[in-house]
Amino acid sequence: MGLGAESLDDYEALPYQDANIKGEAMKFTKAYLKIGDKQIVSTVDNTKNTAILEIEVEQGETDLAAYFDLENGGSSNAFYVYVEKLE
Repeated sequence: MGLGAESLDDYEALPYQDANIKGEAMKFTKAYLKIGDKQIVSTVDNTKNTAILEIEVEQGETDLAAYFDLENGGSSNAFYVYVEKLE
């Protein structure tokens, strides 16, 4: 799961985007990955650009949720999730 470890520069929004002015990097405390009825939680190292979580799941269609706890007490969805099949 990708982390917001870097701040964003100012940019002007396109008609379908919100403007971002001096965006600050998000600070995370925990990363969560839920697939079907299984969930895994990991502490986050904000000096890294990724959180790697591994979970064994059954083959077939299911639901996936990936999100973070923030240092300020809030939460955020994971913007990107990469899934890899391990042998």
